[in-house]
Amino acid sequence: MTGDPNRITLLGKYRDTLRKYPWKNFTFPACDKCNGEYAKLESRVKIVIQKLLEKLSLSEMEINDLLDWLDKVRIGIWLGHIQLDKQDDLKPNFHIKQRLGVSDRMASISYIKDNRLGIGYTGTEFPAFRTSPSCFTLFINNVAIFNLSKEFAFTRRLGFPFPKKILFVPNESRVQIDDFDSGTERIMFPIIRKNILSNSVRIYQAIFKVAGKYSPPEIETEYFSKYFIDGKAKIFIENDFTGEIGFMEGNLNIGKSVDLNRTFLMNKLAIQTLEFQNYCLTELCPCYELLDDDERKKRNQFYRENIKFNIHYINKLKKNVS
Repeated sequence: MTGDPNRITLLGKYRDTLRKYPWKNFTFPACDKCNGEYAKLESRVKIVIQKLLEKLSLSEMEINDLLDWLDKVRIGIWLGHIQLDKQDDLKPNFHIKQRLGVSDRMASISYIKDNRLGIGYTGTEFPAFRTSPSCFTLFINNVAIFNLSKEFAFTRRLGFPFPKKILFVPNESRVQIDDFDSGTERIMFPIIRKNILSNSVRIYQAIFKVAGKYSPPEIETEYFSKYFIDGKAKIFIENDFTGEIGFMEGNLNIGKSVDLNRTFLMNKLAIQTLEFQNYCLTELCPCYELLDDDERKKRNQFYRENIKFNIHYINKLKKNVS
């Protein structure tokens, strides 16, 4: 579906050296149980990707599978790069299973104006992604998929109950949520208060889970119950090609897409990915309220370095686009 598996693929840089591998060799050890758990998902998503390539309609269940698969791919790449780069100082505190369908997530689907085969991704070789593997972009033939996942990133703007505060727990990587606001029960636009490339189909899903488990809010309103099942909301659509906006009813029809130049789109999405990684480390970052001064300073300095690194590459990419 994506061409010769022996073709050489660029996988970012490591210590200023371009990493080049045959795509089929970019694999990492996994136990039989894990392989078995995800084999069915992979099989289903192969059909979904084929439908996207052919611009065929998708059911809500198929979109759920696509979002689950993007969670799997994003975290799998993060874990893979830790092994590939031999980052002994970075010990993963979660794996794919702990991050599959546990946080608000979205995907923005764009189309490229050529028939070139291939698969690739961008944004994963940067320190901000290693710090918080929340955002990347995946390219499959003539389809580009920008993916973002972050706890309660847009629950509030979809009208649902949302945390009044998300707090870092001292000396730990987990967060603490003490109380929820009841929500507005109305949609606020934009769903994410940061620009996303137009000429795309954007799919959003709010997820109500804390520490990976479904945690219904104390204020479970009729609005909440209407759109949520087992911690996952119905899919919300913004389709620039058909004008459809709202929670899914029936299938998603891609419509007549606006196909974009590959180089232009790849540069634009690379910039968008890095900007959203910075957004995750600033606007969507948990509060420091429970941390002592020393831990606050260390986190601030660490995040500033990550953000500065991204800004450097954003400025370089913008020169290529202009």
